Amino acid sequence: MKQYLSLIILAISISFMACDDNFTEDCYDYEPDEAEIVIHVTINDENDSIPYILFKGRIEERDTILVDTATAKKWYVWVPVKEYYSVQAKYTVNGNQVITSDGKKLRLMNDSDDSSVCWKTIGEDHHVQLIYEDEMN
Repeated sequence: MKQYLSLIILAISISFMACDDNFTEDCYDYEPDEAEIVIHVTINDENDSIPYILFKGRIEERDTILVDTATAKKWYVWVPVKEYYSVQAKYTVNGNQVITSDGKKLRLMNDSDDSSVCWKTIGEDHHVQLIYEDEMN
């Protein structure tokens, strides 16, 4: 009886996984108007909270959407899809100010098949971490 219950649970779980995870873990069954972008920052002894600016478009255009402070290595923000976004983060390194930036377009991909509808986001990760020489080796 336990084996049959396990098989039923497994079958139900598989039926909910209609999309593969090549681009994102989220698979929407409708075309979304908004999605999360993920701002990746460095949290360390010198930088326990990271001020950042989120721009619509390129940084040079100065179209500020949000000024906030990240207190975790991954910070999530909901924004409209099909737009270009840039992030600028400020750090202190050995008493000096260091600014990092990243930008890309938040796009949608229709990964539907005959049995299911699946919309995925592409370009949601914005990497504004500090990169140290010893991390690159």
